[in-house]
Amino acid sequence: MSRLARVVLAAALLLGCARRTSAIVEVDADEAVRAQTRSVTVWVRAGESRVPRLHRQIEADSLEWPLYVVMIPDDDGVDDDAFRVGVRAHAESGGEGRLLSSRYLVGEYLPDVDGLYPILLDADCADVECNEPLDETCYYGACVSGEHGPPTEYWSGAP
Repeated sequence: MSRLARVVLAAALLLGCARRTSAIVEVDADEAVRAQTRSVTVWVRAGESRVPRLHRQIEADSLEWPLYVVMIPDDDGVDDDAFRVGVRAHAESGGEGRLLSSRYLVGEYLPDVDGLYPILLDADCADVECNEPLDETCYYGACVSGEHGPPTEYWSGAP
């Protein structure tokens, strides 16, 4: 069973018997970034909020590519139509040192669907700081819109 299949199965188990929406962000890196990365910082925000719901620092000793972040909207229904994910790879532990690459993604939850959102950390984005408050991301060395829209792939639990 592939690692992605295990992640999708784990998301289904987290959701239990009731069918709910989820989003899976798959973070990968090109070989140059992988070779130099000593830490990766991942954060997730819901809706328009600038307060992270998730902030995780992954150090080299527990880093396995690709990384998967499984997100499930809160039951409160507030700010859960969209989400924002930021990922930064650094040359030193603790999120320190040279910025090797970063990506920022704005995605949306689809009702009753598990959606996949791929992110690639590429070496062209080394030392490039884009304006995340304006939803910008680095894509092959240039700052562009981080709006992704619907998932690239999705699985529906609906009949």
